[in-house]
Amino acid sequence: MAEQPVVDKPEAKQLLVGNSLTDKVTDEVMVKKLNKIILLLLKRANALFFILNKQC
Repeated sequence: MAEQPVVDKPEAKQLLVGNSLTDKVTDEVMVKKLNKIILLLLKRANALFFILNKQC
């Protein structure tokens, strides 16, 4: 039998398996951050197109 003292610890098990609740929360936070970034990029792109269209 190989030594497995790390897996016996509950913290280590959580790290290996992943706590589903915290995973869901972090996923939601990441999605919100990504949405904000995408919206900012779209706004900037729209502004750029607007400026380019006015110049032409």
